[in-house]
Amino acid sequence: MGFRPLSVYGPGRDVGLTADPTLAMKSAVLGRPFTIRWGGRTDLIYTEDVARALLAAAASRLDGARVYNLHGASTVIAGLVRMLEGAWPNATGLITHVEQPIPFPAALDDARYQKDLGPAPPTSLADGARVYNLHGASTAIAGLVRMLEGAWPNATGLITHVEQPIPFPAALDDARYQKDLGPAPPTSLADGIKKTLDGFARLRAEGRLDARELA
Repeated sequence: MGFRPLSVYGPGRDVGLTADPTLAMKSAVLGRPFTIRWGGRTDLIYTEDVARALLAAAASRLDGARVYNLHGASTVIAGLVRMLEGAWPNATGLITHVEQPIPFPAALDDARYQKDLGPAPPTSLADGARVYNLHGASTAIAGLVRMLEGAWPNATGLITHVEQPIPFPAALDDARYQKDLGPAPPTSLADGIKKTLDGFARLRAEGRLDARELA
């Protein structure tokens, strides 16, 4: 059973020309400028909708060789940029596009897919482009080192840091995430450190702790 999506977007879609909408969303979150290398109208389908089709195929008892179109949301790239800016206002002005259509249909007809494996309503572009901040614990690195030593005394004096801040915010506002998907209280920093240390210790005891990146 085969599927023909047109322009897949969402987490995990990061290679190829039609990955540009996803890369634009990633750039928006990072606060970096990005130019989508094409324009015109295309059929954008969210990654989870493609995964759902594959799962439906795996569970299906249909016989024979079948191929289906997958339809998401047909939109012009200029409209996608406006929706992205609406979903992530800090990206306003950062994302541009080239008004050169790619040689593909503007939309795919998925009637046969819906008939055989549906109903499978597509994720709207507004929902698919939704991005959330995740807030944990805002702390100074010097404080993190002290907490680590407190949780794992044998590490006292082993961990140091450079007092050079990285160019990121000290904390993220996750109010929109909490409103839409919460309540989701974050793990406290003390608990998170302990769980991480205990997990690493368990893997070490089992001979499964991979430390190649520390070499």
